[in-house]
Amino acid sequence: MRIKELFEGQGYGLLGVDEGTEVLHLTHDSREVYPGSLFFAIKGGKTDGKMFALNALSKGAVAIVTDEVVEGLPNIIVKNPRKAMALVAKKFYNNACDRLKVIGITGTNGKTTTTHIITHILNSSKVKAASIGTLGPSNLTTPDPIELHRLFKEMSEAGVRVVVMECSAHAIALNKLAGISFEVGIFTNLSQDHLDFFQDYRHYADTKLNWFDEAHKVVVVNADDTEAEKIKHPSRLDYSLQNKIKFTSPLMGKFNRYNILAAIKTCRQLGLGMRRIRKALKTIPEVPGRFNTIKVGGTMAVIDYAHTPDSLENIINTCKELTSHRVITVFGCGGERDIGKRPLMGQIAGRLSDYVVITSDNPRTEPPKSIMLQIEAGVKLHTRNYKLVEDRGIAINYAFSMAKDGDIIIIAGKGDEDYLDIGGKKVPYSDKQIIDEYLAKFDKN
Repeated sequence: MRIKELFEGQGYGLLGVDEGTEVLHLTHDSREVYPGSLFFAIKGGKTDGKMFALNALSKGAVAIVTDEVVEGLPNIIVKNPRKAMALVAKKFYNNACDRLKVIGITGTNGKTTTTHIITHILNSSKVKAASIGTLGPSNLTTPDPIELHRLFKEMSEAGVRVVVMECSAHAIALNKLAGISFEVGIFTNLSQDHLDFFQDYRHYADTKLNWFDEAHKVVVVNADDTEAEKIKHPSRLDYSLQNKIKFTSPLMGKFNRYNILAAIKTCRQLGLGMRRIRKALKTIPEVPGRFNTIKVGGTMAVIDYAHTPDSLENIINTCKELTSHRVITVFGCGGERDIGKRPLMGQIAGRLSDYVVITSDNPRTEPPKSIMLQIEAGVKLHTRNYKLVEDRGIAINYAFSMAKDGDIIIIAGKGDEDYLDIGGKKVPYSDKQIIDEYLAKFDKN
């Protein structure tokens, strides 16, 4: 496809490049450039793509898409390279998203599970659906636009009719979703998260809320959330725990009732009847890393991705409803992320749990002990029943060693992730594997 076709409808300027030039490939990573590539010089948190423009050109890039002239190179000048990348990617992959019904889900918690539920209901009802999010097929919650539109094209060619996708706050802020017309936009809830990127809660919340002013035919909103009233849309459908809808599902917890209600409202909007929906809800498979339960003797372990104050509170309260015995919580907080939530999560764990094991969770380049001490500051406001164990595997084993029949051990933060990010390197690791190894030793005894 030629430059003129790709950028048609956008304001752009050319310097040292012909608009009839053929583009064979799109990328914002200079390592992926080959002859015929169009290179988008994107500003990141630590680097600026213009630093790699000369390298991209030397490897055969036909032009550099930038908001500032890179002297001596063929330039396509646009106001917002990120938005331009999304709009160009859509055209390059033949506007495939326009041939699909795209369901977008945003909110602090519940995106992954709600995506999973809706996709399951649709496929169980013979509506071919696919999902994009934390559980795949990308390594990002919301893929970058070039990968995203490639996936849309592949899914469309495979006969998919509906794509259900997670829409992160980062994706919205970085214009990853520009050009996509959503059949339904879903709002799950809002609580503190990602303040390392957004600086304050209001900026984070408004980024998500303002998204609903854009291209959505219908929006489905959790009316019980305090921020819900800020969503103004002519075609708004609400769901609430006040709704008297009866259904049976293997998914436990109040938070999952919300996820299911969002899925029901959305699938009804897509034309499915309640009989089909109820039938599908009975057979929802376990969501990887979300309230996964494993029995070890008389103790139950719960693996969950909970990594925000709100999600940790939800998971602990749910477990307290399931046992009259103790709830032991094992968790940490990620490094180089919102430091303000560390003592908050500590307070929640200390107030609600019978015992807390503070451990490490993707410390990245921060000292793990420093993060743990910030969590401890919150925990000890409510209890002295806690222990700091830096090695996550040892921490889980410690929790099992002190557990008694009837206790529930919550292992929060990692979900189904198969690594620990330590010192900027991903080291193979799995909470489930640690439990399986403990279970194997337990069975021998």
